This record gives sequence, structure tokens and C-alpha cells, in this order.
Amino acid sequence: MYNRAVETIGFPEATDQTTTRRTRRLWAVAALFGATVVAGSILGCGSSDDTGSSGSASGTTSGAASGAASGMGSGSKSGMPSGSMSGATSGAASGRPTDAGTDADATTMGGDADAASGPAPGDLGGQCLEGGLCNGSNVCGEAGVCAAYCDSQPKKALPYSIGPDYPFIAISGPGAANYTLVSNPDCNATTFPPVAPKSAPTDAASDAEASADGGDDGSADAGTDGAAEAASDAAADSPADAGADSPADGGTADAGEAEAGPAPACFEFLFNPSSSDVGTGYGVAEFHNTAQGKANPGVCIASGAVGVAFWARASRDGTIVKFGSTEANQCITDPMGNSVHVVPNDVSAQQAICPGKFEFHLSIGTTWQQYIVSIPAGADYDNVPGTLGGVVKGFTAVVEPPDYWDLDAGASIPTYILVKDIRWVNTWAGAGDAGSDATTSDSPSDAPASQ
Repeated sequence: MYNRAVETIGFPEATDQTTTRRTRRLWAVAALFGATVVAGSILGCGSSDDTGSSGSASGTTSGAASGAASGMGSGSKSGMPSGSMSGATSGAASGRPTDAGTDADATTMGGDADAASGPAPGDLGGQCLEGGLCNGSNVCGEAGVCAAYCDSQPKKALPYSIGPDYPFIAISGPGAANYTLVSNPDCNATTFPPVAPKSAPTDAASDAEASADGGDDGSADAGTDGAAEAASDAAADSPADAGADSPADGGTADAGEAEAGPAPACFEFLFNPSSSDVGTGYGVAEFHNTAQGKANPGVCIASGAVGVAFWARASRDGTIVKFGSTEANQCITDPMGNSVHVVPNDVSAQQAICPGKFEFHLSIGTTWQQYIVSIPAGADYDNVPGTLGGVVKGFTAVVEPPDYWDLDAGASIPTYILVKDIRWVNTWAGAGDAGSDATTSDSPSDAPASQ
């Protein structure tokens, strides 16, 4: 047997006299090592070749076989990786993954990953923070989950008249001193108190003088009545004497139950700019539900409004006013980049010209007529960024000096603007005529005595 094995491997005969005893011992060790290498190749141990090619082939075969049984591969230097890999694979297939694989699967498929991907505590849909608090305008709702403010409040059904809930009118902008809320308006007036036009100032002194001499009837005196009251007293002096009835409790504390009394018959403004520069002369009138404006939540209004409809007229035919509602987002260019100024009095046309906008310039006449400014379809007006939830600005009327300036004369065109019956609507059939069609009486006797 020994000689045959030696012959098979090609070693010299043990009886060869030319071979020394030491040499024969070395050949015997080599024969034993060679047998081990052969067996290793068969069993998938792999060779010691650096490329691992034979080890990969044999290791894969034997590793897969043994791995299926034990989940482990075998192999030497280069054969071990392939044997181990195939063993792990076959072991997983046999339903016996390693502990690491089980933990990985649990992490991938289990609750830890799902919890990490959900809303963070305090965010919308997340758990309320300690003390029932939530981030931003969110409030702690049912089951201790943070919800949007209006999700936890009753909503005003459409159509919705804003009169009782928005008695506070804030006038702002660089031209606020020239944009005055008129007390005791005559809603049916055909003539208006005269107001002296203002010329472009040459210096600060002349500008101050022009403001002081802006009119002679008190309501038109922008220097004494408008400038002092526009910023701080406009809300208190608004129609229905809102300041006397509700400032103690901050207005509509429960978002809709106004305590300021019945809505006035109409609101009247006077704009008499001191220059033609829109950047330094525009004025903004905002109808708020509380005297604090954005510092408090607004009124929650049902979804689906297509626009804010109202009745309006002016002392000058063709008066241009930029009307809007909850967001300062004006239509000035269409999607093609074309300049837009006056738009049609129609919700579909407005959104076709300026999709997604809330403010539109309209031209109003001297007789009462119904107008509308559109609201983009699907607008989330109850959750406007920067507010605490709800609609804070129920209606806005912005005036810009170029529309009230006589370029030839270099002087202003003082103009009275009146609005009434402001409603958020979910349908629009077109503009109506004045008179009996108006839902609010035009008679000044209907207005509260405090106006």
C-alpha cells in the first residue's frame, strides 16, 4: 500500500539505495501533506492560492452543503469567505439565521423603525409634550395627539358673514397716515366732504404741513385723526364701537362669539396720498377678529370657500383697490410673466389669470355693486403659516398711490371708499346690482348711534 501510494504520487521507491533515510522521511511528510491538500479540495477547504479561484469553487460547493446542515461554511484562506457566505445564505434559507440576522430583521420589520419614522412629539400627529403642549400653532387634541388648531374648534359654515366676528380694523403700511377710517359714514351719500389734494412734498416740513391741512371736516384730517388713530385706535374707533364693548376681554375670545354688537351698515375709508410712490405710500386695511391680530388665533372657517364677496362703491368712478383676504399674495403678473393690474370681477377668471393668488386689483364704481376676490381651490386658509391657526384676516383693502395721483397736476386725488356685507362664499353666480339686492340695508338709520 505504501509503495503503491508512493508510486501514484510519483515519489522514489523506498528501496532506492540512492535515497538517504532523511530524504525518505521528508518525502513521507510531503506525501501526507499532499493527501491533506487533496482532501481539503474535495471537502471545500480551498487551496492556498491567493486568487481564491479554486477555493471559491470548491468552498461554495462544500460550504453550501455543510451550511445547509449547520448554517456554517468551512474553508481555508480564500475558501473560507465563500464557504461562510454560502453557508449563511443556505442557513437563512433553512430557517435558521444567525442571531445578528434575526436582530437585523426585527429592526427592519419591527416597531423601532416605524416609531422613528412617525411624527416627533409636539409636531402635527405626534404625541403632546409635557403639560399638554405642542409645537407651533398645534394644540393637544384627543388621545393626547397634537392637532391643527381648527381641528379642535367648531368651524363657521359657508356662506359666512364676517361682520360680527371681525370688528377690529387695523390700518398699516407706509401710507397709513393718509389712509383714514371714517367715523359715522353715510352709506347712501351722493356727495362727500371736500378734501384738499396733497402735492408731492419738497421736504419733511412741507409734508407735515400737507398732512395737517389734509381736510377740514375732522374725518378727512389725516394729520390729526388718521395718523394718531390709524395704528392704535383704528380698532377701538371702528364701526359698532368695538373698542367700547370688547377691548377688556381682547375681542372674540372663543373664535366667533363677537361682543362688539351688530355689524355696521358699511365701512368708509378716505385715501389722500402725499406722493405717487407706491413703495412709501401704500396703505393697508385689515379686518381682524381680535385687536391683537396674529398674536391670537383666528376664526375657523369651513373648507370650500371660492372667494370673499362684498358690496363696494367709491366717490370716484373707476377707483382701483386691491382687495383680498387671509394671505398677502397679490396678482401682479400672470404665469407668462405679463403684467396684470385690474382683473375681472369673477372667481374663475381671476384664478385663470393668477392661479394661487389671494389679492386682486378691482375697479369699483360710484354705485353699490357686488364684487368678489377669489380664493384658490383647496387653500388651507385655516392654517396659514405665521399664525396660530384660524383665519386672522377676514378681509383686506389695500390702496396704492399711483391709482390716486394726478400726474399732470402733480397732486393727489382724494377718494372715499365704502364696503359692506362681507361674506366668505362657496358659490358665485356673478355680480349683482345695488338697491334691494343688497343683503344689508343702505339706510344710515340702521347704523348704531355710536358710529
